[in-house]
Amino acid sequence: TFAGWYTDADLTAAYDFASPIGAADLTLYAKWTVNSYTVTYDDNGSDSGSAPADSAHDYNTGFAVPGNSGGLAKTGYTFEGWNTAADGSGTDYAVGDTYTMGAADATLYAKWTVNSYTVAYDGNGATSGSAPASGSHVYDTVVTVPGNTGGLAKTGHTFAGWNTAADGGGTGYAGGGTFTIGAADVTLYAQWTVNSYTVSYDGNGSEDGSVPADSIHDYNTGVPVPGNTGGLAKLGHTFAGW
Repeated sequence: TFAGWYTDADLTAAYDFASPIGAADLTLYAKWTVNSYTVTYDDNGSDSGSAPADSAHDYNTGFAVPGNSGGLAKTGYTFEGWNTAADGSGTDYAVGDTYTMGAADATLYAKWTVNSYTVAYDGNGATSGSAPASGSHVYDTVVTVPGNTGGLAKTGHTFAGWNTAADGGGTGYAGGGTFTIGAADVTLYAQWTVNSYTVSYDGNGSEDGSVPADSIHDYNTGVPVPGNTGGLAKLGHTFAGW
């Protein structure tokens, strides 16, 4: 900014325009005062924390760009420094980089890099086969859940999809189902429905009476074996169990 005229190059003596001009040429020196400009920090969509305080800097002087001193955070993103444009298309400044002040106020915008998270699959007690490979997915994108691509099997059970909890108490997904990945890794656990099997009774050559009715029982549960409730009989033989 122009700050007046001086009679000496060292700018120590201001010229008094009310004084008479002497009998000699006169050179007056313009005095310039350097301007200061403000740098503002914009959180650029953060969910929490605070941006650094505004700071004033003289024109054409350099200063170190601050870090994330106020703990700015944005769900699903990582703070990666500052940029002169909100959309990241300007000039990047990492923490500690030197920014040289121009001839205007400036705003530096927090730069956010979207995170990726892992979706893993757990066989959850499978006795053979393999779970689908883990995959990396960008935050807030849609994940398609695979089916039983690795032929998982569990003795006495049938594969019944996936769940966010091993005990089935979370959110369930069938093969081909979708969900939007949040800001954390996810494990999907294979779900198993216990099979039921039929116990049948055969008279094995009996000549009279009837066998007990068929009965259905879940895998790995105890079955009380009935006696000769239907009076099976075979000439010349005694019923001795099953």
